[in-house]
Amino acid sequence: WATKHEQGANKRNNKKNIGVYASNLKFRAKLAVNGSIVLDQTFATEIEAINARKEAEIKYNIMY
Repeated sequence: WATKHEQGANKRNNKKNIGVYASNLKFRAKLAVNGSIVLDQTFATEIEAINARKEAEIKYNIMY
């Protein structure tokens, strides 16, 4: 058995796309810059959400 802490760490380590989440059969892209949310949209496909997130990262000069 894994502790809650271990489960949380495993979940975080398995993220393949930072800022892109499944949400009610759609995909949400989020990005915050200096505490302000600059992107919070839902998309029909995961690819659209990933592309929107990457475009916002370029626009706001965010590097991951």
